[in-house]
Parts: sequence; C-alpha cells; structure tokens
Amino acid sequence: MFLLNLKIPDHAYKKLNQAFKTNRRHKKPIQIGQKAIFRTPWFSLQELKFKTKNLNISPYYRLKTKGGVLIIAITKRKKVILVKQFRPAIGSWTYETPAGAIEKNQTPLNAAKRELFEETGYISKQWKNLSEGRLMMDRFSGKIHGWFAVNCFKRGSSKKNNHLPLMLISPNKLFKLFIKRQYYQVDALGFLALAILKFPNFFNEKNEI
Repeated sequence: MFLLNLKIPDHAYKKLNQAFKTNRRHKKPIQIGQKAIFRTPWFSLQELKFKTKNLNISPYYRLKTKGGVLIIAITKRKKVILVKQFRPAIGSWTYETPAGAIEKNQTPLNAAKRELFEETGYISKQWKNLSEGRLMMDRFSGKIHGWFAVNCFKRGSSKKNNHLPLMLISPNKLFKLFIKRQYYQVDALGFLALAILKFPNFFNEKNEI
C-alpha cells in the first residue's frame, strides 16, 4: 500500500511548527455579540458580531453543531466497513463510514462504540484514537473525533436489529472509488490515511493502489 512507505522528513515538521508559531502572534478580532437566530435538535444558526477594522466579517453566520465521531472500522480480513444511507441534503444514496453525534455526558469513545454497533451490528475490542479535526471551518463549529476500530466482528443476529445496509471494501479499492468520483466522504479518507500511517501493521502491505 503506497501510504505505508510514506515518510515526512524532519525539516518539513520544523517548517510546519514555525508556521503555527507565526499564526499565534496574530491577534483575533474581538467578538462583541452572539445570538441564535434559528434552532433545530441537531444544530443552531448563530449570528456573530466582531469589532474589527481590517476584516469584513461582521455580522458573520455559523452553524453551531454537536461534536461528532467518525469510525474507521476494519474486519479481521482487513475490509473497511461502510454503511449505505439516503442523504436528503444531496438527494442521493451514499456509502459512508459509521459516524454520528456525541450525546450529552458521553465521551467520544463511547459515542464511537455506540454508533458502530447501532449502524452496523459490529463491535470491536481494539479501539485506537486517530485525532480530531473540523470540516468547512468557514461555517461549522463542531469537531470530528476519529477512531480506529480493529478486528471488528458481528454481535448477535442482524435480523433482530435495524442496522443499515453494509459494504465491506479494501482500503485500496475505496481510494480508487474516490479517484473515479464514485465515493465522496473526504473526511473518512483523511482518517483512513491517518490510520494507515499510524498503525500500518493492521493493513496488508501487498495490496497496491
């Protein structure tokens, strides 16, 4: 697998660290107001106001959302578990990795375990934290916590549960589907690439993309 041999040189890390230190010196605009102008159980639309001379960002509108989890789940045969569901926002059926919101008083790990079983019927006894990130930072406030579930297996009978339709696919084939514009979940690909880089022993090195 091509990502298994990817190494980032030390000088690249030094440049990144220097760039982040430079960004910290920049002062943030002063926020002088905030109000919710529309609410749903899943998100609220907020109007923010800033005191600033140089940036034309007041008022500014954002979607305030709950934090969420995204699970890269692989079976003992090294297949990535995808779920099929209809997405009204794009008017289409999609295949995606298991994911969902973090409920009140729930840790990201417990949310990931719950979502994996609710959507797929699979569980894992080996969970590894990948990282956390954001999507569409120009509008969305919520974080996504990435988790890697290893050696997943079915628990109980799927006939008794309302799990989503599944697809089991190799990581390489998933990347190929994205290249062919047949798979669109870019955040999942980012976390999958991170899982391959952090935990290469759980992937098959013989497969080439």
